[in-house]
Amino acid sequence: MTTRKLSRRDFLRITGLAGGAAALAACAPKLTETPMPTEAAVVATEAPVLPKKAADLLNAAGVPLPGSPDNPKGWTTALPDVPGQYPLVEPITITTARPTDSEVAFLPEGDDLDNNVWTRSMAALFGVNFVNKITWVESDEQAQKFNLAMAANDLPDILQDVPDDIFVQMVEADMLLDIGPIWDQYASPKWKATVEAAGKEAWRHVTVNGKRYGIPHVQDAGHDDVILWVRKDWLDKLGLKAPETWQDVHDTAIAFAEAKLGGPDTYGLLANKEFRKSWYGSIDPLWCGYGISMNWGSFGWSKAADGSLEYDGIKPAVKEVLALLNQWYADGVFRKDFYAIGPDELTPDLASGRCGLQFNAVWGANRASVSDTGAEWLFLDVPAGPKGRFKQTESPWVGRFCCPKTFEHAKEWIELTNWRIELEETVGSRMHGWDGINYNITDGAYEPTDAEWSFWAVGPLGTRSGGYHSPSILGEMMNHDLTAWKEIPEDQRDAFQSAQFADPV
Repeated sequence: MTTRKLSRRDFLRITGLAGGAAALAACAPKLTETPMPTEAAVVATEAPVLPKKAADLLNAAGVPLPGSPDNPKGWTTALPDVPGQYPLVEPITITTARPTDSEVAFLPEGDDLDNNVWTRSMAALFGVNFVNKITWVESDEQAQKFNLAMAANDLPDILQDVPDDIFVQMVEADMLLDIGPIWDQYASPKWKATVEAAGKEAWRHVTVNGKRYGIPHVQDAGHDDVILWVRKDWLDKLGLKAPETWQDVHDTAIAFAEAKLGGPDTYGLLANKEFRKSWYGSIDPLWCGYGISMNWGSFGWSKAADGSLEYDGIKPAVKEVLALLNQWYADGVFRKDFYAIGPDELTPDLASGRCGLQFNAVWGANRASVSDTGAEWLFLDVPAGPKGRFKQTESPWVGRFCCPKTFEHAKEWIELTNWRIELEETVGSRMHGWDGINYNITDGAYEPTDAEWSFWAVGPLGTRSGGYHSPSILGEMMNHDLTAWKEIPEDQRDAFQSAQFADPV
């Protein structure tokens, strides 16, 4: 049996009932003893707390609704009802530690990470204010700030992507909240079903001795798995076939470079100083084709014939790949200074049309390369190597959101995330951001701005490093939209729908 203290409201209600009973008894012909109603009986007679309409709460707070319901070419975002206990009568503040960079800073004038349309929405709907206590751009900065916060025993309430070594230190110092039981009690059935389907994989980054010291950080499945992109318009100009083998990749790259189809600085294949596996311009498929596993910026580990783990950086085949890359560089396959260029410096090469082949993920043929150069990209499977066609994939369960033991609002954070899942990750909800902030509709045409609202969000969904409740939800939503919207006549599509079908990427 659970007990709780009587609130002032409960006390006045009960004493009011008792007073009324006494007055009635004084008027009755015979005095009878009336038992005092128990707290449970009083609670049982209370009306149920009904959900609230999110649009009403936002309108009352003067916060704009997402979507463009008043535009002839607009749409309405489906806003889930807010649980009846929200917004909190006494607002709370949750402090955070999260990544940021120049792209996150694309905010409307007067707004910042602590005060923007997303934070104002959460305050209006839930009575929860988010304050960014620690931000970082590079991992070294993150580690330094986390270590200082640990030393001062002053950790923010939500710690995003705690590095492995710091996570271990926090657990050993007994600084983290075992959030598992709270998540079990308050996470929505939809959220639970996704995590349970992943089994132990979902919780492996946060579980120590059976305790779950965080909530899983989930990325889009296959988000960084590369395919081969080729400039089809260049193939057509030179009368070439799409490359199928690694020799074809080499020959096509040389043909593009010699023809200088992208100007005097044209080169063939995108690559960078992290010449193994990188987040942009990766060439890990070549290494995999020789039976060598890759990690981010380093060699990986694989199972040896005797079942033990073997470091792939010492395999004889490494010399073969290095010799091949050396020859390709001499032949002119790569940019002449690729060995000094980081992956984050390569996007201008595509936007300016200097390069004709790239190993990148599904987002590789970026919009700028099409709009700026008229590029027509063809995507292909990676070629097979001497050992066959091997491709690497990363687990979508990539990290953790942790909380210090002093965090008192884990329940509210989880219930707020339940609502966000319904809004942001439900097929057909049409959450594309806010008109005039994240996009504009000009003469009936949808034009995205540089502001990405999900970068301002806090918690398992959104943020700069990406996050979802399900690794497959992005694909599910895209498949639904492209299938369902295809049936809508072109002249009846709204601005966003038209933009998706007009996107050459």
